Amino acid sequence: MRERLEGVVDAIIFQSGDNNFCVFKVAGAGNSSVSVVMNSMPPLLGEEISLEGQWVEHARFGRQFKAVSFKSAAGLSLGGMERFLGSGAIKGVGRAMAARIVACFGPDTLRVLSEKPSRLTEVSGIGAKKANTISASYGELAEIRELMLFLEENGISANYAPKLQKVYGGAVIELLKSNPYRLAYEVEGIGFKIADRIAGSLGIACNDRRRINGGIEFALRQIAQAGHVCV
Repeated sequence: MRERLEGVVDAIIFQSGDNNFCVFKVAGAGNSSVSVVMNSMPPLLGEEISLEGQWVEHARFGRQFKAVSFKSAAGLSLGGMERFLGSGAIKGVGRAMAARIVACFGPDTLRVLSEKPSRLTEVSGIGAKKANTISASYGELAEIRELMLFLEENGISANYAPKLQKVYGGAVIELLKSNPYRLAYEVEGIGFKIADRIAGSLGIACNDRRRINGGIEFALRQIAQAGHVCV
């Protein structure tokens, strides 16, 4: 039976190079901090999140929460933004620079980074070249973050986000909205059931031509992989 854990991400302990595993700390009620393990890239430092999973006892590290999914509960506070920007996740931004950026833009900080990055030059110590570096780094992170949230909102684990971004690049969300059934026959490890779940969440009908064609393509791929025919 799944349990729920809510709190603020207060430390990223480990993140694998392929973004398929992470360990982080979540501060809950009373500021008690618990360890969370998840087969995904981590949420943002300072973010308020809601996790689903179960408590497990690790032989070496003790009691941990093994999460299978998470959702952003309330975004980032000003303090959370500062911690996130200064965590090392954004190229060219350290703790001191993060503090100056948040002090300059306040609650509009993330919007400036994504929509008006040229304004970063208003911050002491940031020139045009550095602003471009910061903007590009934030853009990459924001892109996969948006994909993770899209998947979770449509009932699919955010664990698939790195794989989907690798296959489809920045156009993945638009592609999924247009025809999620492509996942069933174009992405290894994602079957028809997952594609069908996304489609159902997006309101695609059971008799939709995309569903029928997707089912056929998936079946043909399964047959080809079994070595029966060449497709």
